[in-house]
Amino acid sequence: GGGVARKLSLVRCGRMLKAAEDSYKRVYKPDGSYHYPKIPENRLRVKGQLYFKNMDVTSCSQGTQKKPKFSLRDDFFLAHDLPAMDGLIEELNNESPGIVHKVMYQMDGAGCHQHQALKDFMDKEFVEKRGWLWTYQPGNSPLTNVKDACIFPAMSKRVSAEQGLGNGSRVLEGEQLWDTVLAAWESLPEETIARAYTGHHQIVNAIASCQGGDDFVRAKNGLSFGIRKHCVPYFKDGDATTPSGVTLVTEPVDDANEAIQRSGLKWDKPDLTNHRMEDVVQKNVLEFLYNNLEIDDEPWGNVAAALWMLDEQTET
Repeated sequence: GGGVARKLSLVRCGRMLKAAEDSYKRVYKPDGSYHYPKIPENRLRVKGQLYFKNMDVTSCSQGTQKKPKFSLRDDFFLAHDLPAMDGLIEELNNESPGIVHKVMYQMDGAGCHQHQALKDFMDKEFVEKRGWLWTYQPGNSPLTNVKDACIFPAMSKRVSAEQGLGNGSRVLEGEQLWDTVLAAWESLPEETIARAYTGHHQIVNAIASCQGGDDFVRAKNGLSFGIRKHCVPYFKDGDATTPSGVTLVTEPVDDANEAIQRSGLKWDKPDLTNHRMEDVVQKNVLEFLYNNLEIDDEPWGNVAAALWMLDEQTET
C-alpha cells in the first residue's frame, strides 16, 4: 500500500476586473459617522486599473456585469482543474507506458455542486469524454472527504500560525490572507498529502465497524489511527531529496531501542462477505470498475454480476 501525491491546483474564487471608477476607504469620525475622503492616500482603486474581486460561487452562472459570480463549470473546471488533470494523466502515462491511469473525483454535497447543469457537465467531461469517475461524498460526512478531514486542517494550522506570529494575531484579510494561504499550500509536503490519502481507509474501516455510525470519533483518540508510524517516505528516484509519497508498512514492529514501534493499524478491514456488492457499491462506481478492470480477472466477473443484478431489479 501507499501512494504518491501531486499538487494540481489551488484556485481563488473570483476574477481580475477593471475598476469602473476611483474608490476610497471608509473613515470614521469621532461621533461614529463616517465618510470617504477623496485623497490619494485614502484611495483603494484607480479607475481603469485591474483589481481582484472575490465572488460568490455558483454551479454554472457567471452572474452579471454588475454582480459577477464564480462559476465552478467555467472558472474552476474548464479554466483550471480539467487542464491540470489532463496534464497529470498525460505525464503519468508517459512515465508508465502500458498502465492506464484514470481520475476518481469526489465532491461534497454543497448546493452549488448539486445543480443539474453541473451534474450534466460532469457526466459529459468526466464520464463520457474521458472515462473517469466522479461521485459525491456521503451526506453530512466530512470525514469521508480527505481534503476536509486532513488537507484543509493541515493548511489551516499553517495559516493560523502565520496569523499569530506574523500578524500579531490580527485577522488576515484580502491579499494578505490569499498570500498566506498560497504559501501554506506551496509549503505543504507532498508526503503529508500522500499519507492522508493512504491512511484514509482507516476512517472507512471505522465507519463500517460502527455500522455506518461515527461513534469512533467520540472515543478517546478516536481520530488517531497510527498512520504516521506505518508510513515510510517514498522517493521518486535515487536523486530525489524530498519524498513525494509514502509506502504503507502494516507489520507490527517492536524495537528494543524504541526507535520504531508499530503495534498495527487500529481498524481492521471489515468482513463484507455477507453483503452483496450491488447493495453496498454505487452503480456508477460499478460501471467504472466494469470498464477498467481486466476481463479475465475474478473481480471483473463479480462486478459484472452485480451490475446484472441491478439491471434485473430495475426491470422487475
